[in-house]
Amino acid sequence: MNRWQRSSQDWDEIHRNLLKQIPFAGKEFDGASIENYVHRAVKKAMAHGIGSPSFSPAFRASSFDCEVFETHRSIFVQCRFPEGELPKGFKLFASRTKLKLEAGERSETVSLPGEINPSRTLARFRGGILEVRLPKSGEPEAYREIFVREGESSL
Repeated sequence: MNRWQRSSQDWDEIHRNLLKQIPFAGKEFDGASIENYVHRAVKKAMAHGIGSPSFSPAFRASSFDCEVFETHRSIFVQCRFPEGELPKGFKLFASRTKLKLEAGERSETVSLPGEINPSRTLARFRGGILEVRLPKSGEPEAYREIFVREGESSL
């Protein structure tokens, strides 16, 4: 058997093994079957993840008990306050990529998943939850013209 035939057989074996890993490959299926499969897979993954001490959800952003999520237009930060009220002297600051929460000696910076327009940021406190809406920056990255010199000057 030459090298090319062996290589072809190896790929056939990889293909067969891969199809064993994909539950719906090569079979007739309907939407309900896929949905049930996804529900079972998510439930199984969540059962193993949340209970383990190493579980650290990506949306958990700070010790202020905040969650970060985004839509195509905005980034949202929600923080729960156990006493149902904002701590005395609470302040909120926004830059293009970070949100800073301050309460007395306590300060926390939350990194945002994208650039925002700080001047359009809105915050509301209701029912023990602070919700901050940070509109994403709609400005494209600015280009700056670079002039090219002619001649033999060194860089």
